[in-house]
Amino acid sequence: SGPELVASRSYRDLACGSQRRCADELVMRLVEILRACGPQRTVVLSSTWRQPNCAKLVADLEADVSEHLGEPFVFDSTTKLVQDSSAAARLSCIGEHLAKVAAERDGCGSLKVVVLDDFHITPLDGWTCQRSTISSPADVEAYLRSCACASNPELSVGVKLVHCYTEWRTDSGLRVQVGSGLTSDFVRAVSDFVSGDRTKAALVHPARRCSGLGGSGRRDKRVLIAL
Repeated sequence: SGPELVASRSYRDLACGSQRRCADELVMRLVEILRACGPQRTVVLSSTWRQPNCAKLVADLEADVSEHLGEPFVFDSTTKLVQDSSAAARLSCIGEHLAKVAAERDGCGSLKVVVLDDFHITPLDGWTCQRSTISSPADVEAYLRSCACASNPELSVGVKLVHCYTEWRTDSGLRVQVGSGLTSDFVRAVSDFVSGDRTKAALVHPARRCSGLGGSGRRDKRVLIAL
């Protein structure tokens, strides 16, 4: 049956029917993240749904988020419209967009980046992106920080990856890989990250200067969310 998202819910409970593509519970968890990020957020659609043939799915998701958020919601932008059919291509595409965002920032501000992605339901098991080996969330975060810092060395950048992926083996030994969506633990981790709570170990990577030094930035702060 696979692992549970929380004690009282399994993946089966969150499966969508033929009329819907987004489970209410997962939409509500996304709304929690949006609220935690505050009004200075920019939400970037980086998944396969950014392709023109998915416009109806995106409109339905925006309507669901608007309903739960209590205010109108639309995605602010998308990553480049290319066929990023591999994990490495998806990460590269997000990095390219982040580099563009960083280049457009004026001087020494602060930017926190939250990436919600399962990378085409792919484990972080040593694949390569632009000569960077990706074996952990920290590797993804370091790669994306390097993309931003290459464009704007004065920008204070923090990155948090939520890798919405899990796998397990059935009793018969069959390997099952799942795009897990947003678990409650993921929501809490993102909330801690964007609020600057440094008491939460391991999962939190506070904003830091591109040189690797700590710092909160001398200008306005922004949160960019890619999903």
